[in-house]
Amino acid sequence: MHSERPNYIVENETPNADLQTQWKRALAECQKLKAGLEQVNPLVIDYYLGWNSDLQTVGRLLIAWVILECEDRALDEGRNINRPRQTGAKFGDDWVRFVIHQIAINCRKSKDLLDNRVSFITFNYDLSLETALHKGLRHIQVFTESDVSKFLSGSRIVHIYGKIRDGLSSSQVDWSVQGQHPKQLNELTTGEFHMKFKILLDAAYLASKGLRVIDPDDKDSNDTDLTIARTAIGTAQRIFILGYGFDSNNNERLNLREFLSYSNQRSNTPVAFTNYQDRNQINKRASNLFYGNPRALSSNSPAIVDRYEKSERNTYDALALDFDISN
Repeated sequence: MHSERPNYIVENETPNADLQTQWKRALAECQKLKAGLEQVNPLVIDYYLGWNSDLQTVGRLLIAWVILECEDRALDEGRNINRPRQTGAKFGDDWVRFVIHQIAINCRKSKDLLDNRVSFITFNYDLSLETALHKGLRHIQVFTESDVSKFLSGSRIVHIYGKIRDGLSSSQVDWSVQGQHPKQLNELTTGEFHMKFKILLDAAYLASKGLRVIDPDDKDSNDTDLTIARTAIGTAQRIFILGYGFDSNNNERLNLREFLSYSNQRSNTPVAFTNYQDRNQINKRASNLFYGNPRALSSNSPAIVDRYEKSERNTYDALALDFDISN
């Protein structure tokens, strides 16, 4: 391989470690992870990596790798690649358009943008939300580029478990290099192949350093972001919970029971949440969180119960047809 080894391989190695040995070790770790995932078929990879400490470094790197590659494809195709192509569908699942509309609707001058008190809390590692908001807002002529950047800066969007990078610019990686086989290369193309693959691996490794994907090992490691998120939830006038599975560990880390419980008489904040296809599991988990028992909310419950509103649609249709996000 190329004389400059990928950074992630040397993380636990001495400077004089044999390069070929490191590549073999990395390959063995990948094969072990692949075999484990095939045999266990875990519901959530975060917990699987928590159970297998020797696979955490390579697991985190491969998660970052997949996210970066999916991001590149999504930008290239201009759509969510996890959704099937919809013939005749005009907007797909671009639910951010409703958020952009609400952010801009009462703005008469650029500085008005900064008066919006909306906050976003996400468990996702990618920056698709930031990218969509930035692209949409900067194409509204009343807003200056500087005010759009200022609006999206700071703790406007909190990634509870980290993100693949700080800025919006995507990684300059030639993903097609993955389809090339080294044995098909000649003396003229071998060096370029090795350099492109090094760039790919280094980008994935750098992105992986910002992810906290091991449950429970590193998901509580950034108390600052958790504190910011708890404060935003605790002081919110309205809360929209979109595409959330009400995982008990996530609920606990954000103190959601304290903030959203019906028994908390100090708060009457309206809470709207999605439960696509009205899954009983989500009804029970949400009911446990809000009321302390799994039976208060069910598929037979009305759409609005007390201060809680449920939509059985996907996020796009929930914002388009059910939830009123206007002031």
